[in-house]
Amino acid sequence: RTIWTNQRDYLRISYFQIHVFDYIVFAV
Repeated sequence: RTIWTNQRDYLRISYFQIHVFDYIVFAV
């Protein structure tokens, strides 16, 4: 795996965490 793919995975995970966080805040 290259650094580029690692960055893409990191961005995908961080975006997923932000999306879940916004969903929880909106639900509350």
